[in-house]
This record gives sequence, structure tokens and C-alpha cells, in this order.
Amino acid sequence: MAKEPRSSGAEDQAGYPLDWMIDVDTMAGHGADFVRSATEDERAALAAALGLVSCEKITVRAHVARPGDHKYLVTGEIRADIVQSCVVTLEPLRQTVKTDLEAELRPAEHIPEAQGAIDLNDDVDVEPLAGHYIPMGRLVFEELAAAIDPYPRKAGAEFKGIDTAPDGPSGSNPFAVLARLKEKKQDKPDG
Repeated sequence: MAKEPRSSGAEDQAGYPLDWMIDVDTMAGHGADFVRSATEDERAALAAALGLVSCEKITVRAHVARPGDHKYLVTGEIRADIVQSCVVTLEPLRQTVKTDLEAELRPAEHIPEAQGAIDLNDDVDVEPLAGHYIPMGRLVFEELAAAIDPYPRKAGAEFKGIDTAPDGPSGSNPFAVLARLKEKKQDKPDG
């Protein structure tokens, strides 16, 4: 019987700025520690993918446990120093983001199909392995993306709003313009 070609897992990482992988075949029986900081190029790609001004630093400390056959548990922490634009002033806003990393991974053929009631309180979804690899880059990217404030606001920054009154100073309120056009049309004699 011919062996199935071994996947590099790269196709699972396509489109993600971090191509960090752990080969499950080289892990010790008790698991493995994963400690990594992103390179300058990885941080630039991460900032571009997440719409950040910059990513100054990102560090991941995690442990991959192998509690049973075909089951891998990833637990750890992600810490990133990022710069975003304030949604009000557009000024650079430095933030430190800390988030937990938790994932359960199994080969796709060992992920049970959902049957019956689904427990919505279950925090950890079962993710597929990427061939014989744990896609740490994808896991880190997705957790970090979920942890970043989508509307960062500098302390004390207030949005003053726009004058939308019909008789506002610019007179460019779209409803006011439509009302004037309607009046002009009604004032014209039919002819």
C-alpha cells in the first residue's frame, strides 16, 4: 500500500502573515513548549493584515500537550505591542494587547461531527491539523485579531459630530436640497 504524501501544512497557512508550524511527529510524548517572537518582516506583514500602523513586538508563549491519540491541546499567552490610529483624531495610539491562546486540534478524520445539541458554552473549538502540523501562525493571528480593539480611541478624544440641521451653515443637507428642488418644480407653470 502506497503512503499518502505528507502535507507540509503550508496550504493551511496561506494568507496568514505568520507561517509558524509545529510538526506533531517530532513532538515528545508529553508535548512541547513553543516560545517565539516575530521578526521585523513578520511584524510588518501582521500590521498590514490587521490594518495597524505598526506592530512593535509580538511574543507567544505556549505549551502543546498531547493528552491522547490524535488530540493536541494548545494553551498559552500572546502579548503584542501595537500602534493603531485613533478613530477620532487619527493620531497614533500605542497599546499592549494580551490574550490567552487556547485550541484543541485533531486530524480532520478524528473530528467528530456535531450530532444533537451543541454546547454553546464550550470555549474551545476543535480545529483541524494542517497535515501533520499544528498551524501556530494561524492560531496566533486569529486570536490576536479577535483581541485587538476595532475602534481604538485616545483617552479624552471626543467626536463632535456634523451639523445635519436642514438650515445648517452650509445648506448642503441632502434633504434640504431635495426639498428646494421639489419647491422649484412645484413653482414652475405646467407648459
